[in-house]
Amino acid sequence: MSRRPDPTRKPELLAQILDYLLDKPLASLTFRSAASALGVSTYTLVYQFGTRNELISEIVRAISARQVSIEERLLSSLNTPDTLDTYYENLSVSWAWTLDPRNRQLQRLEFEASML
Repeated sequence: MSRRPDPTRKPELLAQILDYLLDKPLASLTFRSAASALGVSTYTLVYQFGTRNELISEIVRAISARQVSIEERLLSSLNTPDTLDTYYENLSVSWAWTLDPRNRQLQRLEFEASML
C-alpha cells in the first residue's frame, strides 16, 4: 500500500525553493541544485513539480500570488468615497512592499522567468 500524498508538501517545498533562490539566478536552478540545498532527493522535486519548466511556472505563480493582495487593495481603493486619499495611502503601502529587499529579489526572479 502506497503512502498518501501530503497536500502541504508542495507549498512547503516551493517556499523553501523561493528562499533558496533569493540570492541565486533562476537560470542556474536545477532539480539537483535545489534538492541539495533543501536536503531532499531529486525524486521528491520531480514527483511534486514534474519538470523544470513546471517548477519555474509554480515559482512565478507563487510570486504573483503575493502581489495580488497589493493590487486588489489598490483597485478597491478606487471605489471608496475618499478615493484619492485612500488610493495614495494604498500606493504608499504598495511602494513600501516593493522596496522590501525580499520582495525585490522575488520580483527579480519573476523578471528572470519571463526571459527564460
